[in-house]
Amino acid sequence: AQLQTSSAVQASDISGLQGNVTQLQASSTSQASSIAALQGNVTQLQASSSGLAVNTSTLQFNVTQLSATLNSQTSSITALQSNVTQLALAATSQAAIMASLQTNVSNQASSISTLQGNVTNQASGIATLQANISSLVSNVATLQSNVASQAVGISTLQANATFQATSISTLRSNVTSQAA
Repeated sequence: AQLQTSSAVQASDISGLQGNVTQLQASSTSQASSIAALQGNVTQLQASSSGLAVNTSTLQFNVTQLSATLNSQTSSITALQSNVTQLALAATSQAAIMASLQTNVSNQASSISTLQGNVTNQASGIATLQANISSLVSNVATLQSNVASQAVGISTLQANATFQATSISTLRSNVTSQAA
């Protein structure tokens, strides 16, 4: 009776173990499927790793080119900074020149104002001279008229002198005759 009871217990244990084996077999199948999926992922990762290696090489080449470009740009920036410094110096020099030119313009404006005053004065002087010239022309005309009148008087005086000389000669002749 004890053996039968023990056999029944063992049979139950064997049945439980068989259930466990079945579960383990199912779990093993699932794990095998998971392992196959993981192997697929590993294959994809390996392919991706190869692509990444190519990309890394390309990126390294690009970094090298960018470094060379950066060095060139640094040199250009240095040259530009030098140019900016030179332009600043030129601007300072030009500002001084502009200030000097403005001073010259102010001086010239003052000179022009003075010249305009002189021109006004000269215009007034010219008007006075023109009036004097007109007066002199009038006086010259008057003198010319007087000279003409005096010429006529001189001509008359010369005629009278000639007549008187003739008369004196005649009187002398008459006196001589009377004396004889």
